[in-house]
Amino acid sequence: MKLFLQRYKKLLVNLLKVSILLLTIAYVAIELMHRNALENIGQITDQIQSGQKLYLLVLVVILMPLNVFLESNKWQFAAGKLEKLSIRRAIASVLAGMSIGIFTPNNIGDYGGRILYLSEGNRIKGVLVNFISSIAQMVITLLAGFIAFNFYAPQYVNQDPLINYILLYFVLFLMVVVLYLFFNIGRITYYLSSLGWFKKHAELLAVFALFKNIDLIKILAWSALRYLVFSSQYLLLLHFFIPSMAITETYMMITLIFFTQSILPGFAITELGVRSGVAVFFLGHLSADTIGILAAAFSIWSVNVILPSLVGTYFIIKAKFIGANS
Repeated sequence: MKLFLQRYKKLLVNLLKVSILLLTIAYVAIELMHRNALENIGQITDQIQSGQKLYLLVLVVILMPLNVFLESNKWQFAAGKLEKLSIRRAIASVLAGMSIGIFTPNNIGDYGGRILYLSEGNRIKGVLVNFISSIAQMVITLLAGFIAFNFYAPQYVNQDPLINYILLYFVLFLMVVVLYLFFNIGRITYYLSSLGWFKKHAELLAVFALFKNIDLIKILAWSALRYLVFSSQYLLLLHFFIPSMAITETYMMITLIFFTQSILPGFAITELGVRSGVAVFFLGHLSADTIGILAAAFSIWSVNVILPSLVGTYFIIKAKFIGANS
C-alpha cells in the first residue's frame, strides 16, 4: 500500500510538472498569436533589418541575465534567514517562480515556484520571506513613481500651483507611510499575532521579526539596483524604436508606467494588453509613434518575462515537489 501511494504521489507530481510546462508554453503561444503581438514582432523585425542602433537591442538582451542575477541575490539573502541557499539554487528558484507566475493572477504563482527549492520544512515560511522580497520591490517602484508624479502632475494634470502643492505633500505623506509600514513590518505582525486568526499562526508570523532594519535596507538596495536595470532596459528599447524621445522625460514616464502596472490588479492572460495600454497612455504625451511604443512594451515583456519563464520550465521539471532539495 505504501509503495502504491509513493508511486501515485510521484505520478501526480509528474503530471503537475507537465501541466505547468504546458500552461507556460500555451500562455506564451496565445500572447504571441495575438494580432497586436504579431504587429509588434513585425515592427521589431523591420527595425533590426534596418541595422540602426542594433547595439541597443543587444544590450537590452545582455542585461536580462543581470536582472535575474540581482533578483536571485536578493532572494538568496532573504531566504538565508531560513536556510543557506547557494546562488545556483537561488537562480533556479527565481526562474521556477517566474515560470509558474506567468500564467497566474497577479503573479501569485511566483511564490509557489520559488519555495520548491527550499527544504520542505521551510516552504511555508518561504512564502512569507518572498512576500518581504516582493514588497521591497514594490516599495522602490512606488517611491520612484511618487517622485516622478511630482514632475508629471504640473505639466500634464493640473497647472494650478495650489493643487500641485497639495499633490506634492500628499505624495510625500504616502512615501512616508509606505516606508514606515515596510520598516515596521516585524512590529506590526507582532501585534497582529495576539489577535484572533493571526494568533493561531504566530509562529509563522515570527518570520518577519527575523528581518532587522539593516536587512530590510539591504533588500531595498537589491531592489533598487534591479529597478535601475529593468527601467534602463525600457529606456534603451524606446531609444531603439523612437530615437527622438527626450531621455529625461522618457525615464519619468517609464517610472510612472511601472508605478501604474504595480497597483493595477491583473491576470497574466491580459498582462500584455495592460502593459501596452499603460505605455501608450504615458508615452503618448511624448510621441505619436504608437507602433514604436507598443513595440518597446512588447520587447521588454518578451525579454524580461517570456524568456526567463521559458528557461524556468526546465527548473520546474528538475524541482522536487516533495522532500527537501539537495
